Amino acid sequence: MSRYTDLTIYVKPKANTTYLRVEGEELVFYTTEPPVGGRANESLIKYLSKKLKVPRRNVVIVRGVRDRVKVVRIYELNKDDVMKALIKRL
Repeated sequence: MSRYTDLTIYVKPKANTTYLRVEGEELVFYTTEPPVGGRANESLIKYLSKKLKVPRRNVVIVRGVRDRVKVVRIYELNKDDVMKALIKRL
């Protein structure tokens, strides 16, 4: 799995609904899950794997596990593929 893309995503837990949007130049992920026990992180991984149509094992938080700003690595997709898929599904 040498092909991957890293995304920097700001996570806002305890929102009314779960969604991803662009705010300014940032990707912001809103989740209904609280930031407890990794639930917000798991929500982000599940959401991205579903929207990008990749297995959950291909979506990994590589930095920021305990922070609101996370770097998420998406394996088997290049940056163009990721951005096209996200724009199509936002």
